[in-house]
Amino acid sequence: SFKNCIEKAETDSGMEKPVSLLKATLVDLQSLYNCNSWDEISNHPPVTYGTLSFNKETRGSQLAEQIKAHSFTRAYEAVVFGSLRDDEGTVDAPIGRHPVDRKKMCVTQKNSKNAVTHYRVLSRYKGYTHIRCVLETGRTHQIRVHMAYLGHPLLGDATYGAQSPDKGLSGQCLHARELEFSHPRTGELIHLTTELPEYFTSILRELGTPL
Repeated sequence: SFKNCIEKAETDSGMEKPVSLLKATLVDLQSLYNCNSWDEISNHPPVTYGTLSFNKETRGSQLAEQIKAHSFTRAYEAVVFGSLRDDEGTVDAPIGRHPVDRKKMCVTQKNSKNAVTHYRVLSRYKGYTHIRCVLETGRTHQIRVHMAYLGHPLLGDATYGAQSPDKGLSGQCLHARELEFSHPRTGELIHLTTELPEYFTSILRELGTPL
């Protein structure tokens, strides 16, 4: 919400993302600040919490170039089903539109784009794992698709995981934790972080003591 907006520089801001009205809000921002597309900056599904950057000027394309050059850091935290075999790793698997369900994405070689996700285990619980993911690319639903591809879908993800809600969640347990990029005008290194929301910490408490 705008109430939680954190001004970090004259033309860039970080804010807490609302669950349902994010895209409607960004349409207004796009018109108000003359942005071409919020997707140039970051591609978050509408049920993900966390930090978001938007640009008030046409320099937004410079941020997009940073993403392409892998100098725009986007770190997430998530809770997934099961126990990941390795403490850290990389998923390098192309993502494209699902051939049957066009609302979904999938790992595929056909009409796809390269997608790379780096993950690290933060803590392990009985039947679940708390992880940190850093995106090298920014494909739609990338973390959700890549974790499901590994056989460890996100907790609460009814699209790529369990078909029924888990632990009372209305969406996946995924939080945009950290952004780092160079200010497109001044070159200053901007680092944005946000605390885990209450629903996320509540889930971790419910999972019990880490193994």
